[in-house]
Amino acid sequence: MRKQDLGYNGLFHEPESWDELLDWIDRHNSADRPHLLTSAGMAANMTAVHAVKLHNSIKESDNG
Repeated sequence: MRKQDLGYNGLFHEPESWDELLDWIDRHNSADRPHLLTSAGMAANMTAVHAVKLHNSIKESDNG
């Protein structure tokens, strides 16, 4: 498994809300929606985990 920096990628639009993302997913055919929703959820989880790790790292360095 390769590690990759979680940096901003200007290639993709970032939705303002889950509602916007779900509306976009709903515009696709029904066969694709489960895969798109799964990918969105996985990306959200990954981002949340990295955000917590970053927050904890900053907090630890401030207390250092």
